Amino acid sequence: MGIILSALLITLTIGAQDIAPASDAVIDRFMAAIPDPGSDPDPQELTYFTSLNPDRAAAVAPILQSFSNCRAAYGRQAVRRVAGALGEERLTRLIAFYEGEDFRTFDRLVSRPEEELSTEEQAERGRIISAYPIEDFIAAMQPSNPAFSIDEAMEMLDQCERERDEAFQRQGLRVSPE
Repeated sequence: MGIILSALLITLTIGAQDIAPASDAVIDRFMAAIPDPGSDPDPQELTYFTSLNPDRAAAVAPILQSFSNCRAAYGRQAVRRVAGALGEERLTRLIAFYEGEDFRTFDRLVSRPEEELSTEEQAERGRIISAYPIEDFIAAMQPSNPAFSIDEAMEMLDQCERERDEAFQRQGLRVSPE
């Protein structure tokens, strides 16, 4: 099974290289169509850093909000780049998916464990997956895809962490138990 998945990813990666990038206008439409994951601070991070800085939650929260905004901005940038590499036709089909009822149905179905889905629900999920290039988009978002750029991702996330840690230091806040 692992070999088949690897071959599929290689095929999708090679195939994506032969596709002309989508236009900025189509990428903009796609970015507007996909759900906004939000940029609220991670509750576990908020709890952790607040525990390191008792009675300073008012100073911790805005720093973690900035950190979350930084990560979200990179995430949008990465999605935009990967989306462009999918090409105009696939991206247009994904826009139709996200703007239509099929997305809401798919979102509801994938939020539950597969074994809990009825036969009809499994068939509906399969129909939706077959109707849109969802698997292409998921594969394109993997670090093995050149359009994703894992090195850039790590660099950006490291930069976000450095900025967070510097903000903590400027406020006299702790970033670790030591």
